[in-house]
Amino acid sequence: MAGMTGNTHNGWRITFRIDGTDQSIRYKASKRAANSLRTHIENILEARRSAIPLDSTSVQWLGQIDDLLYRKLERTGLVRPRKPPAEPTLAGLTTLYVEQADVEPGTIQVYRQAIRSLHKFFGEQTPLSEITPVDAAKWRSNLARTSLATATQYKRINTVKAIFNKAVDLELLPRSPFRRIKSGSQANPERQRYVAVSVIRDVLNVCPDDEWRGVISLVRFAGLRCPSEISLLRWEHVDLDSRRMVVTSPKTARHEGKGRRIVPIAPVLLPVLSQLHEARKSDSEPVVQRLAGKSNANLRTQFVKFIERAGHERWPRVFQNLRASAEMDWMEVSPPHAVASWMGHSLQVALKHYMMVRDRDIDEATDPEVWENAKTKRER
Repeated sequence: MAGMTGNTHNGWRITFRIDGTDQSIRYKASKRAANSLRTHIENILEARRSAIPLDSTSVQWLGQIDDLLYRKLERTGLVRPRKPPAEPTLAGLTTLYVEQADVEPGTIQVYRQAIRSLHKFFGEQTPLSEITPVDAAKWRSNLARTSLATATQYKRINTVKAIFNKAVDLELLPRSPFRRIKSGSQANPERQRYVAVSVIRDVLNVCPDDEWRGVISLVRFAGLRCPSEISLLRWEHVDLDSRRMVVTSPKTARHEGKGRRIVPIAPVLLPVLSQLHEARKSDSEPVVQRLAGKSNANLRTQFVKFIERAGHERWPRVFQNLRASAEMDWMEVSPPHAVASWMGHSLQVALKHYMMVRDRDIDEATDPEVWENAKTKRER
């Protein structure tokens, strides 16, 4: 048992015996607080005598008291020295960031590329407090010396800035050392290509089966993301009679009301889907069997082989540019807001990452017949 003498004005003296030695702690606080301290001391003494775990209430109390009171307990032998909290490291921060990220697997891979760059430059176990704005500027300079495209560099910078902003939000850092590092647009016009329908027809002719023709056509003529959206597409989502399909999108599912969208089935896509439809066994089947449950399947290598086998040169971002080409075609026949809805992104994203100027756009802009037809249409 522990005794207590004194008063609120002059402070309290709590006495107890530990390991055969009389000890005391002076504590200036209210009588209620002093009684609470005495109770916790008695709990600690009882746990020591009986060799049992300390009561959870006292464990929590020990974790919350200030260092001054804790040192008083420590000097009497009641508790072991308090360990300083482990300083957060770069590896700890990046792991936490990935674990809490609510994004699709492809975006996680983008995060990991930026994280590997950080770990290689700074070291995984570097304390966050040791990374300064000067170090951040050196990392940026090092990134600029790589062979990465400018848009890719900007993407990594934005990812790193988001990671360190997370550290500030979690109060692991008072401010981000990367806050002054400038990035820029992640759009890369140099890697944009319009893939003509005639080129895709050549590629479809060398595909080994209807499923491959379905994959390529769904991207080029319906703008579906590959493989994430195609892997979730089932025949129950496809209405060939009304020429519509309901597309589920993991990429936009975390945004309210954006997890699904209706996409029209263009005339050029209809015969490809009809061919696949005839071979189905039930409406619950995936449209493309080989992608069922494989939202991160790697199709690029085989697709490139088909392109080259068809006698064409591989274009950059082989699937992304198919999607962009689909959007360009739709823009010629439908209002932009509708096309953006079918593609599953905003008009701002479309203008920044998908819209491109083709040679034929320039040719038409200089063609007197096109101008005359436009004039006639305006005057109607």
